[in-house]
Amino acid sequence: MRDANPDQAVSANHGRGQAGVNVLLAARLAVISFFMGLVVFYQAKYGSLLMATRTLLPMAAAYLVSIIYSIFARRVKNVGRFILAQFLVDVAIITGVIHFTGGADSPFSFLYIFVIIGGAIFLSKGRTYVIASAASVAYGLILDLEFFEITHPYHLFPPIYEEVNPGYIFMKAVMNITVFYLVAYLSAYLTGLLSKSDQQLIKQSRDFTLLKAFHENVIENMGSGFIAVDMGLTTLSHNPAAERILELGPEEIRHKRLDHIIGLPALTSLLMNPEKARDYQAPFDWSFISKVSGGEKHLTINASEFIAGGETQGFVIVFQDVTGHKMMERQVANAERMAAIGRVAAGIAHEIRNPLASLSGSIQMLSADLEPVLGYGGRRLVNIIMREADRLNGIINQFLQYASPPKLKPQVVDVGELLKEMATLLLADPRVQGRIECHRDIEPGLFANVDPEQFRQVIWNLCVNAIDAMENGGELMVKAARAQGGPPRKPIETGSASGPYIIITVEDNGGGIPPDQLDKIFEPFYTTKSRGTGLGLPTASKIVESHGGKITVRAEPEKGTTFSVWLPEAPLHSHAATA
Repeated sequence: MRDANPDQAVSANHGRGQAGVNVLLAARLAVISFFMGLVVFYQAKYGSLLMATRTLLPMAAAYLVSIIYSIFARRVKNVGRFILAQFLVDVAIITGVIHFTGGADSPFSFLYIFVIIGGAIFLSKGRTYVIASAASVAYGLILDLEFFEITHPYHLFPPIYEEVNPGYIFMKAVMNITVFYLVAYLSAYLTGLLSKSDQQLIKQSRDFTLLKAFHENVIENMGSGFIAVDMGLTTLSHNPAAERILELGPEEIRHKRLDHIIGLPALTSLLMNPEKARDYQAPFDWSFISKVSGGEKHLTINASEFIAGGETQGFVIVFQDVTGHKMMERQVANAERMAAIGRVAAGIAHEIRNPLASLSGSIQMLSADLEPVLGYGGRRLVNIIMREADRLNGIINQFLQYASPPKLKPQVVDVGELLKEMATLLLADPRVQGRIECHRDIEPGLFANVDPEQFRQVIWNLCVNAIDAMENGGELMVKAARAQGGPPRKPIETGSASGPYIIITVEDNGGGIPPDQLDKIFEPFYTTKSRGTGLGLPTASKIVESHGGKITVRAEPEKGTTFSVWLPEAPLHSHAATA
């Protein structure tokens, strides 16, 4: 295998670059100080202290070059060559150490091995062999110079042989040089394996980090709620959507049991039996009362096993808020029902209305002809027949109006003036006088593009319902104000208004509407009145929706009911045109 660019090899192994230079400086000083300190200690105790001071020369040289290295380290651009130069100087320093500690008899020839191993760690494979070769040449040279008596080493320790033995010198040189190259080969090989392992670990760590980030981003940003639980159904993890959908804080979900979060015993019972849970695929439906809107919130929940290492470690629960879908389903069902009612309405008009008119006219003629002989009882019966015929005709008219309301004739009207006009009519009603107190709180300058006649009918129906709800008297409050944005959970796109909106509220302090009836009051023919038709509120709701608005209701038993009519406000240029 060819070595990579040697000048770039420093960036391929542990702690290279400037950090590698700092480690090398510290290691050099530590090793030299330790072994030279042992030499000085030995000579001070068993030999001549003056002789021991000569061994401090290599130590001084090591400290000097370390100082020089530290000065120039930050200015060096080619760190690889800089470290190679340090190792070659270290070979020279170790050669000096061997010379000052006995030459061929020096016990410190093994110090070359540290330099070679350091080269394998910090440099490329080729440069490791360069350092091994430099150590071999330096060690062989110092032995040759000693053998030919060109130099005379300092014997800090007693020499092994009194006379120089050529065979001993040769064998020692061969053995040490062989060890140098073996150490170079093994160090470079092991460092290469370690480098490959590090690269694989770095790659795997990077892949794992990316996978973890991807997983967290997907879970954190998914629109569905996510909860992971262990086998004991204790929450391990969840996402922000779970908090938003369940309307709970993080502390109310984290490390809590699932049955304390989702009150669905069937789901809890299933997950407590993993064998059944494994084969169960159908979603669960769960509803609860929203803390925000006060209405019913519907969820669909799916649960699946979390398997790791071939064993079930827990469960993953994913859920969606399907309240809007449920509302849409109800609207579609209502629309289909209204379409069917509309188709039947024409038949009712022909089959009932015309004969009823004939019947009413005939009775009037008979009553006129038989007036002298009817007497009091007969006239009373005729009046009852006429009254009930008129009532039946009124029911048919309401029914036809609901099933097929007249076309709108919208115009920009002053909402405040219209409400004041309706209040005047209410105050003149016998049902109000002496029994109901009427109050108004109307913000000036409110204009809406509505059909005045139909809008009057809406307000009148709501006010009459409020009056009927206060059987023992009470207070009626009519308010009008500007509200930025549309009504809550606005499901109607008619009018496509984005705001601002006008909100008109009709409040009473009567007995209120039971919670179980709130979802039914806008259904046709549903009424709690003994003589009601159940078409007043559905008709009012349909008229408001045709204007791009919505009616909402809020009620508290024994405290009263508030109906809110949301209407898009007319643009300012429409006000000016009307004026």
